Amino acid sequence: RLQVKYAGKKQTRVLPFEWSKKGFSAAIPEIDQIYKSFWESSDRTLSSACERVTVSSSNTKINYEVLIEEFRPFVPNASEQTWNKSYLPVLHTAQELLERSKGKPQNGEELLLLSLKKWEQGSRSRQIARRALQKFLDWAVLRGKLPRQYTPVKIKETLKKKRVGYALTDSQILQLIASEKDSRWQFNYQLLAVYGLRPEELRFLVIKDGVRGKELWTTYEKSMGGTKGQKTEPRKLAPLLLKDGKGYINWNLQKRLEK
Repeated sequence: RLQVKYAGKKQTRVLPFEWSKKGFSAAIPEIDQIYKSFWESSDRTLSSACERVTVSSSNTKINYEVLIEEFRPFVPNASEQTWNKSYLPVLHTAQELLERSKGKPQNGEELLLLSLKKWEQGSRSRQIARRALQKFLDWAVLRGKLPRQYTPVKIKETLKKKRVGYALTDSQILQLIASEKDSRWQFNYQLLAVYGLRPEELRFLVIKDGVRGKELWTTYEKSMGGTKGQKTEPRKLAPLLLKDGKGYINWNLQKRLEK
């Protein structure tokens, strides 16, 4: 029940929201619109303000396809690949929900939860999708392109347990290399183990002239998580030799690359 006291008189209106935390979240944006309508009108009656907001909301037709296209320039740091992979899937899911004739989400929380159902709880992909949709809703509501009821809210996530990883011992790595019959793959495994490389970095190895002679470098640049547009710098590689029962093993990897 919404109650207003104006010019010494009380006016009351029952709003169509359930008496719950969820109903409260849905009601606040509409009450905000009713408040504006009440003070912008000359009659200052609560009933007419509520009716104007209801009619305005029901008559507003939104072209969500165009809305998504308008949002694209506001994420300039996202490459086309990132846009297509991380933004469009969740935005199109939200679009389908908002275009429903029945069962359409009534607020930002409901829209977020329904849009994210296809992503596993606690997964990195769900986290990315949630942030993309929240950013879109923030942008759309702030500019009046979506009703304020779709203001995004924080939703509770069930965190996924991290997998426990264990580093391979030197003997396990040596067994892995010995089990590989192809000498080219053996060489790749040796490089990964001795220089601590990511598999992708095998394609970015170069020999450079250094102060003390030839040096092995990787020119691979990896995006720095959480830092927009920044990447890791190329780095000089230093070997960490493996040991067997007789001592350290030197496979002369850099010299083999120089050839």
